[in-house]
Amino acid sequence: MELKRKYVLVGALWGVIVGYGAIAIATGLGVAFLFTLVYREGPWGENTGALLYGLGVAGFLGSVVLCTGMGYFFGRRAQRASGPEQATEHRRANVLLGTGLLAVLLGAYQLNAQNTATINRQGNLDRLIESRQIVSDLHAAHRGDGHGLDVAMSTRGERAGPYVVEVTVRDGRGRMLHSERHEIELPGHEGYRVFPVDYPDLLRRALERDHSGQETVHHRDLLTIAARLVPVLDRRELRGLPRHAASNYLAPDSPFFSRRETQYPIEFRFERGQYWVVVRGELQRVAS
Repeated sequence: MELKRKYVLVGALWGVIVGYGAIAIATGLGVAFLFTLVYREGPWGENTGALLYGLGVAGFLGSVVLCTGMGYFFGRRAQRASGPEQATEHRRANVLLGTGLLAVLLGAYQLNAQNTATINRQGNLDRLIESRQIVSDLHAAHRGDGHGLDVAMSTRGERAGPYVVEVTVRDGRGRMLHSERHEIELPGHEGYRVFPVDYPDLLRRALERDHSGQETVHHRDLLTIAARLVPVLDRRELRGLPRHAASNYLAPDSPFFSRRETQYPIEFRFERGQYWVVVRGELQRVAS
């Protein structure tokens, strides 16, 4: 094989090797540009993946074309050399071809391993999200002892283990009246938990919003009660997830969260320093 063709092949092989790095550089610069100047903290566009893929392909092809062109010009110049020098160039080209071919094979193996690991991690993420416990039902009821509400949460899902649930109560204007957080153990398939919400603090906070200082108050409201559930992942589960998902699975917009809400109408009175609630048309004193 003449030197010019050998060096064209050398340039193409090393262009593929450099292209591996060019993909990472092009996509990394693209992510930095989009995050810094375009999307910032907001949601990313639906075509972002295609754009980054295009940048990676452009960087790879650009490296191959550039290195192939350099190999062509270098080989054409080496081919004009004298006999002994051409023999040296042939040996050099053979070494570069061998090392380049080995590097391409190792790089392809590494990329395949990374791609396989990425696919496996994404599969683990999908299975974990699909099998996690979700809040299937939520309802609230007045407790018979007059102390408050019972918020009953039903769950379903295959994954058993520790979960964190946050129960919140807001008034009709969306203002927070009550918030509590619990770490619970849930069985597989179906679960059921009851969270008591006491009246005194709930009604006092509702009253302080608009009726502070009044002697007698008659108040009606529509409470919004919500339960937000997320699994507590162990180290083995986290190691099997994509890095971004593992480090952000507790973020507010994480797909691991399950949320359900219900509304509860409430009517209460405040007279002579005492709270009363209306239950099925009857006035019932709130226990202190």
